[in-house]
Amino acid sequence: MSIDKDGQQYIMDLYMGRSRRWDEVLNEEQPQVIQEYADLLIKTGLIPSDERLSGFVLYSPSSNQRSIETEFARRIDACAGKLQLETPPMVITSDIFGRLEPAYTPSPNLKFISAYNGQMENFEHVKTGSFAALAGQTPLESHSVDLIWDRLGAMWHAIDSVSGTQNNAQEAVVPLLEEYKRILKKGGKVVIDAADRTIMAPTSTYLFSKGINQESNPSKVDPHFKVDFESLGWKVSFEGNGDTKIAVLEKKE
Repeated sequence: MSIDKDGQQYIMDLYMGRSRRWDEVLNEEQPQVIQEYADLLIKTGLIPSDERLSGFVLYSPSSNQRSIETEFARRIDACAGKLQLETPPMVITSDIFGRLEPAYTPSPNLKFISAYNGQMENFEHVKTGSFAALAGQTPLESHSVDLIWDRLGAMWHAIDSVSGTQNNAQEAVVPLLEEYKRILKKGGKVVIDAADRTIMAPTSTYLFSKGINQESNPSKVDPHFKVDFESLGWKVSFEGNGDTKIAVLEKKE
């Protein structure tokens, strides 16, 4: 897979001021979050540890160097190895950039800006796959994915440039949510970051008009949504706390 080096350097310069991988920026100051995220997703059943793993598909649209996704695959592999599954689970990694910066003009054949470089390692009990595509235009089949992991990823980039008003936030995120809804199975879920503290503003900052603290009751925060998730066909809940707090968007139909 070829990578446009100018585009990659532009993104690194834009966010970090020097050449550093996005993946390192997200994880190097808080390496424990990788384990904590994996623990949380298994504890809450977002990643099943029983027979529901049969045919389970996890998709990460903005995996970059795949640090967290590889840990998810390891955990799934360990669970699957203890079970007699009819269909092996699968982890699909990708790198989808939600928008192109106006200051950067891509080459005619460039369809995405990416620091993504290749396929995840092989596992005994888990299938893996990878691709690169535009946000909102994935090659995945409809109703094929159980869980989408989108931490500081495609959705974050898709709405990063909007002013933060309700109308702009909804306009920016709707196409991506529609694509996620298309590829998710019935009852499928999207996980986004809603950390109380982080080295970067969490995705939830762009979706909620004010912070959602640990004591928040999800049934009472609807008025604070910048995006009308209910009318778009999503049920919202929250799990975890601190650096690894997450918002879970569940497909209702």
